Amino acid sequence: MQIEVSSSGGLTAGMRYGRTPQVLDTTGLDADDARALSELVRAARSAEAGPGGPSVGCDDESGAVGPARSGPAAAPRRMPDAMSYTITVRDGSRAAVLRESDADMTEEFAALLDWVQGRLADR
Repeated sequence: MQIEVSSSGGLTAGMRYGRTPQVLDTTGLDADDARALSELVRAARSAEAGPGGPSVGCDDESGAVGPARSGPAAAPRRMPDAMSYTITVRDGSRAAVLRESDADMTEEFAALLDWVQGRLADR
C-alpha cells in the first residue's frame, strides 16, 4: 500500500506549487503500525462521509471523488491562508482520496495526517 500526501495553499503556496506528493510505502511497516494506519484511514474516511457512511474515494485509478459533506456542516470557516491537504491511499488498483483543509479538518483526518507526516519525517 502507498499513502500520498500533498498540500496546497497557505502563506507559502508559491514555494510548494508544482511539487510532487510525498509518498509513504507501507510495505515495511511492522504489524502494529500497519494496524494503526488501517484504523486511522478507516476513521478518517468515515468521519469525512458523515453519518451515511463513506461517500469519498474510488475503487480505481480514475481519481474520481464523491462529495465529502453536505448540508449546513459543509460550509467551511473563512480562512484565507488555510492549507488544504489531499491524502491518497493506494492499494493495488484501488484508491481512496481524502481532502480537507485547516478550515474544516476533522479530528480523524488530522490524526491520519499527523501519523503519516511523522513517518515521512522519520525517513
